[in-house]
Amino acid sequence: MKLYFYETALCRTPAFSMEAVLESSWEELKEKISGASADFFSQITGLGPADLAAMEPRIAFTTWKYFNRARFRATPFGRFAAVSLADVAAGPVQPLRIDPALQVTCLTDWKEKAAIDTFPLNAADSSLMLVTNGSMYRLGSEIRYICFREGQFELAATEAFAELDAVLHLCRRKRSLRSLAEALNAEFDLEGAETIGLIIELVTRQLILTDRCPNITGPDFFDRIGHRRQRLETFEVASRNICSGAIDRKKLDVLKEWARFVAAYIPDQRHPDLRAFRLAFLKKFEQRQVPLLLALDPEVGVGYGQLARPAGRPDLVARAENPNPRQATQIAATALQRFLLNAVLGKEPVQLHAFTGDRLAEAKLPNSMGLLLHFSAGSAVLNAAAGSTANSLLGRFTLAGAPYEKMARNMAGLEAQANPEVIFFDIAYQAEQQVDNVNRRRAIYNFEMPILSWSCQESTIDLNDVAVAVYGEEIVLTSLKDGRRLVPRLASAYNYTRSDLAVYRFLCDLQHEGLVADLNFDPAAYLPGLDHYPRLCYKKLIVSAAKWKIPAGKFAGGAPGSGLNALKDWLADRQITEPFKAGHADLALVFNPQADEDLRMFLHYLRQDKQVESYISEALLPDEGDVTDERGQSYAAQFVVSLCHGDRIYTDYPQQNREHTSVRKMLMPGGDWLFFSIFCHPSRSNALLLKEVQPVLNQFRNSIEKWFFIRYEDPRSHLRLRLQLRHPLRAAAILRALQTRLEPHLEVGTVADFTLNTYFRETERYGAARMSEVEACFHEDSVLVMDLIGRRDPEKELYPAAAGLLADVFLAALGDEGEQFKFVSALAGAFAAEMGFNKETFRKLNEQIKPFSNTDPGTTIALKTRLTALLQGCGSPGERKRLLADLIHMHVNRSFASEQRLHEAVLYQHLLKSLQAHRARAAQRPEAGSGQ
Repeated sequence: MKLYFYETALCRTPAFSMEAVLESSWEELKEKISGASADFFSQITGLGPADLAAMEPRIAFTTWKYFNRARFRATPFGRFAAVSLADVAAGPVQPLRIDPALQVTCLTDWKEKAAIDTFPLNAADSSLMLVTNGSMYRLGSEIRYICFREGQFELAATEAFAELDAVLHLCRRKRSLRSLAEALNAEFDLEGAETIGLIIELVTRQLILTDRCPNITGPDFFDRIGHRRQRLETFEVASRNICSGAIDRKKLDVLKEWARFVAAYIPDQRHPDLRAFRLAFLKKFEQRQVPLLLALDPEVGVGYGQLARPAGRPDLVARAENPNPRQATQIAATALQRFLLNAVLGKEPVQLHAFTGDRLAEAKLPNSMGLLLHFSAGSAVLNAAAGSTANSLLGRFTLAGAPYEKMARNMAGLEAQANPEVIFFDIAYQAEQQVDNVNRRRAIYNFEMPILSWSCQESTIDLNDVAVAVYGEEIVLTSLKDGRRLVPRLASAYNYTRSDLAVYRFLCDLQHEGLVADLNFDPAAYLPGLDHYPRLCYKKLIVSAAKWKIPAGKFAGGAPGSGLNALKDWLADRQITEPFKAGHADLALVFNPQADEDLRMFLHYLRQDKQVESYISEALLPDEGDVTDERGQSYAAQFVVSLCHGDRIYTDYPQQNREHTSVRKMLMPGGDWLFFSIFCHPSRSNALLLKEVQPVLNQFRNSIEKWFFIRYEDPRSHLRLRLQLRHPLRAAAILRALQTRLEPHLEVGTVADFTLNTYFRETERYGAARMSEVEACFHEDSVLVMDLIGRRDPEKELYPAAAGLLADVFLAALGDEGEQFKFVSALAGAFAAEMGFNKETFRKLNEQIKPFSNTDPGTTIALKTRLTALLQGCGSPGERKRLLADLIHMHVNRSFASEQRLHEAVLYQHLLKSLQAHRARAAQRPEAGSGQ
């Protein structure tokens, strides 16, 4: 993976220089405050520089905070900070010099969207455009869809009828009201007034959206509809010009090393909601591909996170109980954790590059990632580095002008070029008032998914066009229209955990899946609750500033001035003599411990701080002279550099063959298939198969075309037995025979339940055209496994026999030995990572590995023949390997009564060791004809 930095970076600078003085900056500061807080501005509007010293404490503290923000906080906010585009070049380069004048883009405040009528009174005479709500889906005779009412999302439902179906079908793509009225008149003889009444009802219910609904991406919404601003408040994006200079690329190189270090040594923490979704999806839908909206439906799907309301209101989207971001991740003890524990007890700073633990399984970095940093005392300081795309930090600034938009579109193009078979789409979501100002952006990706929003894009993806499936560890989205893989992106720094919409949260979480999308390093995640964390470095990169916990209540109360003296003593004891920060992320304030005024403001800050635990950290102010204006005054600048690479990071999972066939997917009792579930403890399952099920199969062998069994744990442990009958009229006799044999077990409790079920064939997983052949393969495999578990000492023979069968039959069907090795190596590595295998695990496994049992060609030829035919019918090598992995998975499921996943992991290690030994022997073997 060749990492490089994009040629242009974003430079963020506060409004004032670090040397600015409040008295001389007062009038300009007041002007900036007027755009940020009209209420506070009204309290200070008549005050001049001479009045500053006499301010009451509350107003003085708020004023101090605004001025602190305007000098030290580069986060763009109105006119308090600005962005610029800076070149990233090979050194030597001159320091950056900026023009301090602000160029301000003023937009109508997003709150004004509430005043827009989405269906104006003159709509009947206009060219109003309509489109169907893309979240609409059918469930029986019911139409379900997402709507937004009273400040929260709901899953609404309505009964379908002919005219409604017609409108929803006709408006799948944008259509004018006039055109729709003509179509409805032609088909249903609806008059104009009837059509308008129907459309008004559908718009009110939000089943139909109009072009007066907001668009959060593309051209400005208010300009697009010709809205005249009604409020004084505006949303402002400030920018500055770079007069000269560039960023030295060499100073950034350590960030490449840090990214590789994180990918190699820091375990990726999969989002817990995605982890839970994957498990729940597999239990309910197995390997099927399911419409995403159906999968997230809390009634018939599995929902997502804790975002569904209690029973009684089927709801994709109830308000989350805790909308705040998660606290520090709890990480199990690791070598890195032990390294940190030892390091914090030693000298400072801690050098992470000294860590030499085991490398993790290969992890993938995003094709672009925005790294927020500044330079202090010659070192790069990492402020934030997370996201699946650099556009998460760049998107909002596309409003500042064409060069910013071009850079963001280039990032999107880089991702698409590296993954040509994948469709990346931006999630166009808006639900809030003022907060959504930071969510506004130009159209960056070629595709977008509008959620209850209008889209100005030519290419859109509706929620009801998306299917979801699980392939191994991956949760994969595909288009139901053309089968291409879909990957979501959010080209915005909007905090999506504020949303209560489950499908939106799912998509936003999924964009990071499978990627090392977080290069931040917080020691508190590994060692929570310490009083002090030392500075953490990776060579010349500071990844975490030193931090100190503030003792609760230590500086409160006592005689006047005692708090200030106690604070000074506390800082002196810890040798904190340089500026420090307090507050989280963009809300941080900088305090100078050498200035009494700053310390008094810090005491005021502590009185307002409501956190249970408060920390201060090194401010590590930017180097003077790095970014200056024409007067030579230095700015506390931050840079957003884009770390990129062009490697492919997404595997294409084409849809299975979906041509129309006569294959039935749902097989109810009464036809040629019987499906029984026998609920029992795993330890009892083999005995039931051998002593109760097998005799019935033998008794009715002439009436049964094929049969197979599978073991399941959901909702509780049970066997699934499926039989295809030559003579469906024999079904009652087979049912009675099984019932007779199992009834004694039901009476004593060794069988908890015995049911007859509908068989839903896994056509999405295996393909409709090959479903019958897969079932025949399952039959041959079930016969072999039944023989294996019926041997004299199955526990002793199980691993050698299972491994031998996998090697001689399953892998042999792949043919080429090189392909076999790559296949086994990849799966062995994936399983080892999933199970957390370490050196000690591998050592024990190697000690226990025994020679494979040879298989009897006479008993395996039928299975091998069917396997070979199945694999040869696959359209691509990737599809062939996925099918083989599925078939091996089902073989292991049948062979072992419990913990099948662990047994599968162990078997792949056995196979890998055997193939490695075979390759080693082949390499040592003299070449034929060498004469030696």
